Amino acid sequence: MFRALALTVVACAACFGYGGFELTSSFVRLRTLNEKFTELNRGWGGSEAFMYHGPLLWLGGHGGGFVSPVMLGGGGALGVKFGSADSLEAELAGARAFLDAGYPYAPIDQFWARGCLELGGGVWTHHIHYKESFSDSDFSRWWLGWAVGMAPGIEVMGRIRYQSDMFAGIFLKASWFIPFTGPQSYGDSDPPAFGLGGFNLQVGLRFGKYPPRPFKM
Repeated sequence: MFRALALTVVACAACFGYGGFELTSSFVRLRTLNEKFTELNRGWGGSEAFMYHGPLLWLGGHGGGFVSPVMLGGGGALGVKFGSADSLEAELAGARAFLDAGYPYAPIDQFWARGCLELGGGVWTHHIHYKESFSDSDFSRWWLGWAVGMAPGIEVMGRIRYQSDMFAGIFLKASWFIPFTGPQSYGDSDPPAFGLGGFNLQVGLRFGKYPPRPFKM
């Protein structure tokens, strides 16, 4: 999977304009999960509070091109989080995908700032069950959820030119995911109150081609 992602990023950078890798921290409301899973843990013989520690981390890639003067692209990411108490443990796994549009402002060659808008969403699963030491029990619950929305944000990037028309850069992007629909949940009854809405902070590495400059007489 990661080999395919790497090849996709390289292809985007070489052929379409830019591509890169990113790590996203999503500051979602994990408190609601901790409260729900603490209730389940104590209902099944435990005494501790269940604890997911934030933020939710996503590892992914992106790519796109310049449609002068706008950047158009997209990307995706995967995230996994584990938590436990004395009787129960749980896994949260998710995937997100998005389309991205933005207008870069580059006052100097080594820096740009970019207002941007993402359109997309994510899907996730919760699975909570007894720990392996309680293997004689069949307690297990799962839920599947999804949401679609937008994320307005701003990005800053420092870059260096390493060939006549190629650059490498490090970027930092802040955005806020606003769901249009969802969260919708499926699976066992009484799902936890959880969604992807909230503040996202991304840091990443990007490679790309400078957009062609118009020829002037």
